[in-house]
Amino acid sequence: MSDAGLCLEDLAACSGLPASDLRSLLAAHGSFTVDELVRIAAVLDAALSTCCPTRRACDDRRR
Repeated sequence: MSDAGLCLEDLAACSGLPASDLRSLLAAHGSFTVDELVRIAAVLDAALSTCCPTRRACDDRRR
């Protein structure tokens, strides 16, 4: 997000997601839906896969 020059409020406005929801999700209080990830990827002009954790990251969190 910061690499794209966007603050949380900008990303929320451009993606159509409420800033409060986005803030909560980024703080790991819940999980993103596929729709939310698609919206965020579109705003960031990024591949959807860059918005998803890798298998290794998931495995590391389980430890």
